[in-house]
Amino acid sequence: MRASMLAAVDRAGADPAARLQALGVAYVCYAVAQPSHFRVMFGSGIADRCAYPELAAAAAATFQLLVDAIDACQAAGQIQKGPPEDLAVPLWSI
Repeated sequence: MRASMLAAVDRAGADPAARLQALGVAYVCYAVAQPSHFRVMFGSGIADRCAYPELAAAAAATFQLLVDAIDACQAAGQIQKGPPEDLAVPLWSI
């Protein structure tokens, strides 16, 4: 999923809002194209990712893409200020 999201961001160009939107579209497209993978990633019942360091690292790196995109949008004055992580959680959930 992270590779798909990175490719989408690269195609989106330099505008931070376009990059943020591209991340969201890539996330949904991945879920639609890879439903089994998506279910395992988010519905597998793995509550403690710390027990699986590689899984925890992959999840954190992917979520960080969203946090970084929000941070860039804030710096450009395109979205509200606030902790990017706090804004990322509802976007990730949508």
